[in-house]
Amino acid sequence: MVDDAKVFDQFLFQRVGMAPLAMEHAGFLAQVTSHCRMHLFTSIGSLKVERVFDVGREGSRAIHPGPAHLTMADLRHQRKWKVEVGADETTALFEPAAARSSGALFVCAHGAGGHMADHGMVQVAEALQGIGLATVRFNFLYRESGGRRPDPMPRLQACFSAVVERARREIRPPVLLIGGRSMGGRAASMLAAEGYSCDGLLLLAYPLHPAGQPEKLRDAHLERIPVPVLCFNGTRDSLCRQDLMELVVRRLNPTWTMHWLDGADHGFHVTKASGRSDSDVLAEIAGASRDWLGQWPRSQDEGGC
Repeated sequence: MVDDAKVFDQFLFQRVGMAPLAMEHAGFLAQVTSHCRMHLFTSIGSLKVERVFDVGREGSRAIHPGPAHLTMADLRHQRKWKVEVGADETTALFEPAAARSSGALFVCAHGAGGHMADHGMVQVAEALQGIGLATVRFNFLYRESGGRRPDPMPRLQACFSAVVERARREIRPPVLLIGGRSMGGRAASMLAAEGYSCDGLLLLAYPLHPAGQPEKLRDAHLERIPVPVLCFNGTRDSLCRQDLMELVVRRLNPTWTMHWLDGADHGFHVTKASGRSDSDVLAEIAGASRDWLGQWPRSQDEGGC
């Protein structure tokens, strides 16, 4: 048995990368048993993780590394990250699916006037989690710093890709979808058109043109998107005239699915005269997304992410 506390603490810090007190706060339990072996335990959801190490004064050596990584099925609680974007930093939030997992993760960006915790973003995320889709929401850098003027597109894309790469490392999703509301979805579509690796796009209120300027179409890159797309727009969207969008869709990849939300505006709001509520619109988005996700093969990692 190793009874030298300093040697044991030094081992913890050098080999595990955490001081004992920090490990205790993180929910780890370390035990040293016979044969000079340390057993390190923690729980993540219902998963019990154990790592077994050799402990000795001459140096420490891992003899059984335990699980190579956690699957999406093991991730049952939200996680908040600080994500480095060059010399800057932003906040991202992972939330697991609330229903049986589809095995997919959706990295969702906010619109120009919004942020990761605005009412619309939270409502959409909750609706999608309810049909088995895990989500990551984040702030673009200008919003993280308290600004309101959107960054140039290259800076938006750099932030988006940094968050996606963090999600890949942390979550390792079998299916990765990117997209978001309005400007956020546009940034995702431009990344995909440039060959950025993802499995599909989920676009919420794609801004085909500026309000009142239907002649300035933002469609040149759309036909270069090689992955399946599900795009939601309202029939009253002032940034996406339905007749113009239908003309654009005709020349796009046949895996582009266009879903029109009857009576909804750019914020997915409907009038009382329509006979529908905003909740009805969210339910329609969730239902159509569930049907679309049904075409993705289910992963062995499914089940509670």
